[in-house]
Amino acid sequence: MIALSLALIVQAAPAGSLPAPRWTTPPRFEYPARAVEHGVAGEVIVRCSYRPDQRNCVILKETPSDMGFGREAIRAIMLARPQPDQEGEFDIRANFSLQQTRNSPRP
Repeated sequence: MIALSLALIVQAAPAGSLPAPRWTTPPRFEYPARAVEHGVAGEVIVRCSYRPDQRNCVILKETPSDMGFGREAIRAIMLARPQPDQEGEFDIRANFSLQQTRNSPRP
């Protein structure tokens, strides 16, 4: 019998022409449950505006749009901490992918 396990891979990277933020505490993404259930990968691009007294983020692109990738990206980014000297707009890309691995049982 072969056992299947899923490796959840989420990567954050710069997107577009705007720089990526430098992080004191980087985003910690979680794979959306609905996407895991359906075995779906996704991509999100978020644009955030950082000011000393506020942070605003909007989803520029979410593929697919009905699996919760955008909501999860916003949640993780809002909980992260950019370095304090940063102000302005930044684009952040989050790639969500599932990787199946086959494990043979031990004899």
